Amino acid sequence: AVARRNIALEMLLSTPLSVDQIIHGQILSLKRIFLLPVVTILSIEIAGLAGGIYLLQAGERGQPVGFSIFFGILYLSIFLLDVATLTWTGMWFGLSSKNETTAIVKTILYVLVLPFMGSFFCWFGILFFIGWPIFWIVWSTQKLRAEFRTLAAHRYLFKPQESRWLPLPGNPASPPPIIYNRT
Repeated sequence: AVARRNIALEMLLSTPLSVDQIIHGQILSLKRIFLLPVVTILSIEIAGLAGGIYLLQAGERGQPVGFSIFFGILYLSIFLLDVATLTWTGMWFGLSSKNETTAIVKTILYVLVLPFMGSFFCWFGILFFIGWPIFWIVWSTQKLRAEFRTLAAHRYLFKPQESRWLPLPGNPASPPPIIYNRT
């Protein structure tokens, strides 16, 4: 959304880059910014999971750890799926929304809040946590690739012409009317 407001998107549109190359560059930029925090969070989660499994095995009861391993892997998979979904949906809403705040709110609401609300209905919980992000990845990817140039150029193509009062060559605007006060 910021690139659409400043000259960065206009410069990208004037290059011979394809839409896929522009999207790939955006993804590389997001990786450069967010890869270290995501890897840090994953490392902490994996360390916590490994510590929990160790404590379960070291316990007196010798509880089975298969349940913990299954849900730990499921949790980490959903986390990575959410990261991919936030990437694609955030790019789509960033391009199609009027400002950054609207794009952020839409992305968080559709990708993170609605699946959480679906978890209250236990029979739909897994559908929302896995199916919903996959739907948003597919939908956002298709919309982004199909409508990128149209939405990016929307500001420049459909901006109403400012009326200039100086008649310049090629400008059909006429000067403003002169109003005389007859008193």
